[in-house]
Amino acid sequence: MVVTTQPTDTTQMQVCPIGALAPLTVTPPRSDSGGVSLSAVLLLPLVLVLCTAGLQAVLWNHTSAVSRAVVRHELLRVAHGVESPDDARRAVIERLGANTDLNDVMVEIVVTPRGADGIETSLGGATTRGAAVVTMRVSGSVMGIIPVTRAPVEIVESLPVEGWRPWP
Repeated sequence: MVVTTQPTDTTQMQVCPIGALAPLTVTPPRSDSGGVSLSAVLLLPLVLVLCTAGLQAVLWNHTSAVSRAVVRHELLRVAHGVESPDDARRAVIERLGANTDLNDVMVEIVVTPRGADGIETSLGGATTRGAAVVTMRVSGSVMGIIPVTRAPVEIVESLPVEGWRPWP
């Protein structure tokens, strides 16, 4: 003969899926309720600042790359003698104003004449001095994502003046 014992108080019992009675477990209240929201409140500003800084760096890098391409193009035209330095200065300011967010653009073009570097070379008995060099310096600032911030941009490029010179 099999004897089974069952508790007399069934209010503390719950039915298991198998059908047997098991004691009811009561979980105590959690002492760290709201802990996830607190960490989110502390980390969210940090994440937003890092995202803003990353976006600002991308905008600054894009403006620098486009400005460098414009400066190289116009500098090449001056070095080849296609354009005068004054025309190149106007073209750079116009193209940077149309294609970038660069503000307060300052363009300086310096043509160093041949022989100003003091380098002398001897070619076949004829003494010549170094080639002329064209240097263009463009500076300005890019407005930041936060309205009161600005990032400086400065580009300096140099090329030798090219041209055909007959052999002396």
